[in-house]
Amino acid sequence: FPSHDRARILVHQTICGAVQMLSEEKKDTVTLIREVSSPGGTTMAALSVLESCGFEETIQLAVEAARSRSEQLSKLI
Repeated sequence: FPSHDRARILVHQTICGAVQMLSEEKKDTVTLIREVSSPGGTTMAALSVLESCGFEETIQLAVEAARSRSEQLSKLI
């Protein structure tokens, strides 16, 4: 596989695994992160970068924008 294809597959598998764990384990995300990550490991390295870039705030803004637009569109129907 070219590098881009491998990265896409890895991201897909990671997301699917995370969704499955969240669905089956009935635990909050903080607990699952603590249970599956190693201090100084790859997950914590990635989460550190996402946190430093304001990822959580960006996701919150994106969800709010979608909600707001959904409300606007529902008024057109």
